Amino acid sequence: MTSKRLFQYSLVLPLVPPLLVLPLWFVRESINENSAGAFVLIVIAYSGIVGGIPYLILAAALLIWMRNKDLVLIKRVLLISPALMLPIFSVCLGIYTVFFERHPSLNEYLFGLIFFSVFIVLFGYTYVGLVFGLERIVRTDIGR
Repeated sequence: MTSKRLFQYSLVLPLVPPLLVLPLWFVRESINENSAGAFVLIVIAYSGIVGGIPYLILAAALLIWMRNKDLVLIKRVLLISPALMLPIFSVCLGIYTVFFERHPSLNEYLFGLIFFSVFIVLFGYTYVGLVFGLERIVRTDIGR
């Protein structure tokens, strides 16, 4: 597998943990919500719920953009991809706030934007680091 192909496939990686946790969402009443494990599962589930649609938009745009690009440029864009997620998320959050909140307010929007932006950057760079680590393993003789 080439590094470019690995980077293309890796765009699915942030969707895997929320999809694996999704079945637990239906039995959440039986999970002790005060435990650390339950907190981790809730954070992972909400990352898929809150960031799923904005991430799908970003991943689709990156996948289309990557087609005829060289590896160096792809790596540069992947390094800034968590920051690229922020404007997409802010638009999606704005749409949600306007259409689905009973009494939309700018304060709620800004609080949500700041609160979730921290998670977007943390999760985003975790996945970017994981993908670059996988790419390094694949490039070495150990991974072959």
